[in-house]
Amino acid sequence: MEKARFEEKLHIEIITDEKTNCLIPAFILQPLVENAIRYGFDKSANRYVSICACMEGAFIRISVSDKGPGIPETIIKHLYEGEPYGGVGLENVHKRLKSIYGQEHGLHIERSDSGSDIFFTIPVSPESKYEGGLNYENCCD
Repeated sequence: MEKARFEEKLHIEIITDEKTNCLIPAFILQPLVENAIRYGFDKSANRYVSICACMEGAFIRISVSDKGPGIPETIIKHLYEGEPYGGVGLENVHKRLKSIYGQEHGLHIERSDSGSDIFFTIPVSPESKYEGGLNYENCCD
């Protein structure tokens, strides 16, 4: 529906590893993609959204990136501190991920003046345990 709305101004890229195959809870990605489309526009009103899923050891890293002005630091701060900030999409996804997969598996947000990258990790199997040291740098670059 968004592609029909924004036509040639919306560019979506989907990147996955061949080995990546997982199930994620319903409506986890939708709010992240909607946010990227709504707020991730550049100076010429083009919207570039990248959705990536890749393996990182016993985890899968799923990210949604855009090339907009970046999520304001105040929103990120409020989200991490569990304080209301006026939105519900990111907050609901963050809480649901932590509830299902554990505190360390909530949303992670990296922002810059050239865009935002929102990502989370989930275990490949329910038996997987977080063993520290996920390398966020090398995935989906």
